[in-house]
Amino acid sequence: MRILIVDDSVYSIGLISLVIQKMGHQIVGEAKNGEEAVEMIQNLNPDIITLDNTLLDMKGIDVLKNLGSQFDKSNVILISGTDNPVTLGAYRLMGVTEFLTKPFQPTQLAEAIENISTSVAS
Repeated sequence: MRILIVDDSVYSIGLISLVIQKMGHQIVGEAKNGEEAVEMIQNLNPDIITLDNTLLDMKGIDVLKNLGSQFDKSNVILISGTDNPVTLGAYRLMGVTEFLTKPFQPTQLAEAIENISTSVAS
């Protein structure tokens, strides 16, 4: 799978990268803000996006709204500092199916990636 990491935390990017590499997947890019994320998603067409909920310039949900129907939202792993039900509900309505709350365990991320990989392959 080709995976794009969207996060403004160097620590989170490092942890996510480590999990992806150990699983044998390809990191196609790292976006540190929403504007960069939208551009990279449109240009790189990743299979999966790990998306931080709170970026420096916009919320993750705004990234998805800017993409419209250009990307399958079920291929997004939302990573949030909170498990606020209103926030999660808004993402669910958009089609996001995988959610992680910071701090997360590497095994949780690996499981989310595997869930999406399996559904993409079907």
